[in-house]
Amino acid sequence: ITSGSITIALDGHEAMKQASYDNANYPLQSGQVCFDLLQPIRRLCSQLPIRVHWRWVEGHQAEKGKKLDWWGRQNQIVDTLAKTYWNSCQQRLKASPPRPLLHEDYLVFHQDTKLSRFHPRMIYAQLYGHRTLSYWQQKTNFSTANMDVIMWPEAHQALCRLPFGLQRFWLKFSTGFLGTAQKLFVRGFQDHNACPRCGEPGEDNVHVLRCPVASGKWTKAQASFRHELQRLHTAPELAHAIIANLESWRTAGPPCVPLTNHWGERDAVLAQHEVGWTNFVFGRWHRQWSIAQHHYLLAQNSKLSPRRWTAALIHKLYLTAWDFWDHRNRILHAPGGPRATAEVQDLDRRIREELLAGLA
Repeated sequence: ITSGSITIALDGHEAMKQASYDNANYPLQSGQVCFDLLQPIRRLCSQLPIRVHWRWVEGHQAEKGKKLDWWGRQNQIVDTLAKTYWNSCQQRLKASPPRPLLHEDYLVFHQDTKLSRFHPRMIYAQLYGHRTLSYWQQKTNFSTANMDVIMWPEAHQALCRLPFGLQRFWLKFSTGFLGTAQKLFVRGFQDHNACPRCGEPGEDNVHVLRCPVASGKWTKAQASFRHELQRLHTAPELAHAIIANLESWRTAGPPCVPLTNHWGERDAVLAQHEVGWTNFVFGRWHRQWSIAQHHYLLAQNSKLSPRRWTAALIHKLYLTAWDFWDHRNRILHAPGGPRATAEVQDLDRRIREELLAGLA
């Protein structure tokens, strides 16, 4: 066959566009979805002596009660065959790892497994993961021994829900790089490390939340967090354990271990104690919390997601930290606050020195 044309139909708009593009005008990116499949498709289409036309066919027309034309019937047949093959592989526990394709020019492997595309985060973790973990191992309130039990995807989901400005704040606040009194003192921007609210030396990110002057703010934050627990249909025993341990953490008291373990609340508290309650306040939750909430939701015949429950509560903690930081800065920068008072005192001192120098 040296002339003519062929029509290829797909039920995905984006898949059809990417497959029909030519490399000259729309070059492939190694990180885009299905990079391994698009390579041979584009190459083969460019080498064919006949023209290739592309057609979009709406998927799942039968489920929507629509009348199928010839293209719709063919799409339904192919879709059924694909599902049948997939189900047979699942029943026979047949693995289907990605395989190198005949006209695939560039292949990406990770630990002897072919990838469908280039994953920057995966490669970065492979190259710099150990170095990053070694750095965080030196932090006093975090241990890399707990890396595998913390619900990082939920914490990331909570972070992404924040506005961009608050995302920057949280990353600096949680890692201890925000401009607290201790950090400004270390950097040489001021000659003391006292808290601008209570005057206690060594103000760091933890003290911002524990400052005794912010007791009223903490009470309001706890009431708001308790309301959020109720809104998210939290198990009562689990909600009580969370509130009690947040109060205990603020006063540097021992953990409050529940006597009951109906849904796994006792297991969750003991597991979090191993990770640390400062980590809990900073959104690093042990996965046992999600497991306990999942047991409760199953007993209630609820279809709510424990993962969304976790992300929503961590998001609430992020917002609480911002409220405390804003409260701290409003006091610091108030007209009669510590910074304004210090500037006035310094100005008075310089005036007196000038006056004495002039009289002499």
